[in-house]
Amino acid sequence: MPTPQPPAMGAPIPPDEGSSLGRKGVTPRSSLDSLPEELLANICSFLPPPDTANPSPVAGVCRVSRKFHRISLPYLYRHVHKQSGCRGASLIRTLRENPDLAKIVTVISTDPADSHHHWKEDEEVRVDHAQMPDLLQLLPSLEKLDLQGFCEGFSREYGLISRGSEWLHIEQGFLPKLREVSLDFRSLVNHYDLAFSLQLPTIKVVNLVNESISLSMLSRSPPANYNVETLKLTDFGGWTLVREDELVQSFKSLKNFSIQYERVFKRFQFKTLLEEQQESLEQLEVIISKTWYHDDLAFYKCRGGVSGMAGLDRFTNLSSLRADYLSLAGLGPDALPISQLPMPPNLRRLRIDVRGAGIITLQAELRDLAVLRCRLGELPSLTSVIVATDNQGSSKMVKELEELFGESSVKFEQINQA
Repeated sequence: MPTPQPPAMGAPIPPDEGSSLGRKGVTPRSSLDSLPEELLANICSFLPPPDTANPSPVAGVCRVSRKFHRISLPYLYRHVHKQSGCRGASLIRTLRENPDLAKIVTVISTDPADSHHHWKEDEEVRVDHAQMPDLLQLLPSLEKLDLQGFCEGFSREYGLISRGSEWLHIEQGFLPKLREVSLDFRSLVNHYDLAFSLQLPTIKVVNLVNESISLSMLSRSPPANYNVETLKLTDFGGWTLVREDELVQSFKSLKNFSIQYERVFKRFQFKTLLEEQQESLEQLEVIISKTWYHDDLAFYKCRGGVSGMAGLDRFTNLSSLRADYLSLAGLGPDALPISQLPMPPNLRRLRIDVRGAGIITLQAELRDLAVLRCRLGELPSLTSVIVATDNQGSSKMVKELEELFGESSVKFEQINQA
């Protein structure tokens, strides 16, 4: 006998709730209704986001009992995970018919469409992509929109880059609570379209992934943006540093900036990159992924020298700094010891990531920092120094650094990061 399948998400519970759980006289309603609502709500908090490609498991939860259905719905629909090209019309219909349910959705995330779609399904997936604006217009409480997977499938499979930014041109009053957006560059025509798409005043956090940008996409400088406070950029390479500067500089009111280099590491000229954010920036992260260190060719290209982060003292409100040792101190003739590096005057937290034998040099430089600068009161706001490394170095030196920094009321900690 075939296994009965639960209905699509959002469908009403059938009248009959007395199906057996395997023991005579025990029903889902009688067993679950006897539990406190606080306990049921705690159970629901562990439910995974609904997946439009396979909604049956979470839909089944809604059918267990009316009480469980009522309590579980806000947890099931607060984060909707959508596979590009899959069941978009069904989801839209469910939310349109249940506006109270649509108000629950606060997060939308996406996966790329299956790269092995049969050619007969192409049109269906294209239609699904075109329906994304219709879906977003139904979500007045949406706070976080992660379209990285959608953008990837949108451009990779169908070459519709020229249309990818059309539905992102957000108008006033559309998505009134949207605060965070995650995008893949391949969905956009150029930086101008990107910046124009993020002018909604409620957007405060932007996450961007650059996989590969052709120079033809960067034809115009982006307009200024004064609402975004946090910008996180994952860089896989494929663009020029000049255009990267123009993009970052367009966000005029940044408080938090993070850039992670995956396959390449350019000379990080942060003074130029963040020239207009010197007074507003509060947190800065410059991260080099471990895959970069394992790429001999990539590392060799930097052997000619990497400029350190001289000029940090100009960032008067910077309180938290995380940087890879290579990007912070530099490499080759341009290298500058940490103990001699000008630091932000109000720096409170410093984290340095280091790999391999570099830990030995870093520990020696941090000893000088503790003795020559912290002890003399040159960093009065500093409260925490963290070193993250895959090589523990000298345990004796770790103990000494804890004591030396402790004399200036600074907590030193070295953590393992594989």
